[in-house]
Amino acid sequence: MLMKSFFKPFNDSKELVSKKYQLSIIAGAILLGLSQYPSAATLSIGDTAPNFQAELSSSGDGERVDFYQWVENEGGKFTVLFSHPQDFTPVCATELAEVQKLVSGFKKKGVNVIGLSPNSVEQHRLWMEDVALLAGTKQVDFPVIADTELEVAKKYGMLPEDAEGGIERSAKDNFTVRTVFVLDNSSKKIMASYSYPMFIGRNFDELNRLLDGLLTVSAHNNEVAFTAN
Repeated sequence: MLMKSFFKPFNDSKELVSKKYQLSIIAGAILLGLSQYPSAATLSIGDTAPNFQAELSSSGDGERVDFYQWVENEGGKFTVLFSHPQDFTPVCATELAEVQKLVSGFKKKGVNVIGLSPNSVEQHRLWMEDVALLAGTKQVDFPVIADTELEVAKKYGMLPEDAEGGIERSAKDNFTVRTVFVLDNSSKKIMASYSYPMFIGRNFDELNRLLDGLLTVSAHNNEVAFTAN
């Protein structure tokens, strides 16, 4: 109805001015509404995964590790980077425990795993003790990035540029830091990504299937496809 009314013939110049005025109000309202939402960089399949330097739960105290160099050192075909909004949260703890159960199999496939949350190395190391207990292992065999300044979360489009790092933040503040990225180790291109809400644990059987598919397609020079389920 709104569009029809604007495209009816105008009877005189006053009506034309009136319609232009109405249009300007509507356009302004739309722009104002959009401005209420924080903007964040977005990454899509085929984009180059941003490099960064950060402390890891497995690195020496104060040592910042170059992500690309870490990928090269680990070797293999793909890297899984999966993020969490906060340490010591129940859903995320079960996710990390599940990954710990799968990590040796991932490694055999040529897949590296690295986690991320906006907490410190010290908090990560304490949390990993809980995760190891949940997984039934002595330790967690993959590192977790300490993204306290939110540098990585912003680069990967999980938080807006104006998000304030270096302060205490809740899981609710970081609820969008819930994405899994799969990277090609050679090209550093993003091959796949998906996000879950923080109150629903991610399905790592699906991640396993996704990785099997990527490995199969890659082994056949991208000339085959992987069907549903």
